[in-house]
Amino acid sequence: MQTMATVSTGYDPLTDDGSGMLYSWFTRARAEEPVFYSSVLGYWVATRHEDVHEVLTTPDVYSATVATTPVRPICDEALAILVGGGWRHRSVFSTDAPDHTRFRALIQRVFTPKRVAGFEPFIRQQVEAACDRMEGVDPVDVIAELCYPVPGLAILELLGFPHSYLAEMKVGATARIQLATGRLSVDEQVATAHLLVESWRFAGDLVASRVDDRRGDLMSDLLAVRDGNDAVLTLDQLTSMLLTFFSAGHETSTYMLANALLHLLADRPAWAAVGADPALAADAVEETLRFDTPIYAWRRLTLTDTTLGGVAIPAGEIVLAALGSANRDPDLFPDPDRFDVHRVGARQHFAFSKGIHYCIGAPLARLEGRIALEGLSRRFPDLALADGKPRPYLPSAVMHGPQELWVTTGAGR
Repeated sequence: MQTMATVSTGYDPLTDDGSGMLYSWFTRARAEEPVFYSSVLGYWVATRHEDVHEVLTTPDVYSATVATTPVRPICDEALAILVGGGWRHRSVFSTDAPDHTRFRALIQRVFTPKRVAGFEPFIRQQVEAACDRMEGVDPVDVIAELCYPVPGLAILELLGFPHSYLAEMKVGATARIQLATGRLSVDEQVATAHLLVESWRFAGDLVASRVDDRRGDLMSDLLAVRDGNDAVLTLDQLTSMLLTFFSAGHETSTYMLANALLHLLADRPAWAAVGADPALAADAVEETLRFDTPIYAWRRLTLTDTTLGGVAIPAGEIVLAALGSANRDPDLFPDPDRFDVHRVGARQHFAFSKGIHYCIGAPLARLEGRIALEGLSRRFPDLALADGKPRPYLPSAVMHGPQELWVTTGAGR
């Protein structure tokens, strides 16, 4: 296949280290080659808001079946481990209609706005507990103490499982993200495959534990919707849904919170503004989702020959819809590379996707983000980024955010 010059040459988001290289690529691409072929990834990349919108909202042309397909093919040894271990996970993110329509409708019957709103006291309690852990500990990794446990515990509480499962849930969720969106060596794939098998069995046991022990939680309600009928949902499908909840309801919110704090603390007036006016916390969340979204790309498969942004793309090709680039398109967002908590129109971002795959968990993520920023800015008005601490990023073709974020609270005991 013929590749284009300039931007496409060497484009590789998996080398991003959080220094801004990813967004520099996107700025060039939007100006020079809005749709280009990356020989490194083997994908077509769409970078403008209008083109990304087309990819996300035209499911009869752009199929979601490759959304969670591993970026690097799984080696035979790792594949054998997965098959032999009974791994049968199929994410709802990787389904098209009519399956996706049916699964989504079933989830929406029990994962309601009223249910999410009722979680505000629990989330506030967890944010306060995290602040208590952080107080007087300088420097402290705010991801380990707040950005990871708050959404993780919220999703466990929502599903009705013990908080003690937090670490095991994270291991499995991280392993799934690494295998699907990273570039693992053969040895790393093999190790990750073992973790995934353990994760599948762990989730399957959790589903089975609720079959005859309903408790009014989300998993019990999904089982009630199933009502023992495999034609509605099989137990394997419920296990897959549980694993998706673990990843989508936990990892993405962790990176959202981390990115929000990273950019707010790098802009002291913005942090002070949120502290002075807690109502700005919700706006800061939206601007974070626009400026540095935790999921910066989704993949789609062309079902027919098509033209995107004036570029002909054959059927059977993978298109990377660069949400992170679309969210900084100057045609919609003036001065797009400036983080601005007062920005008007930030909600036009694609952080939660668009169309039939729009994120069901968006209200919960927004709630967690708002409460976390309100609580932190109230408890620690002098919160600041710690000097000389690393901010490692997970190499990923989809996720974007630091894995550690060290801060000083400015609050002694």
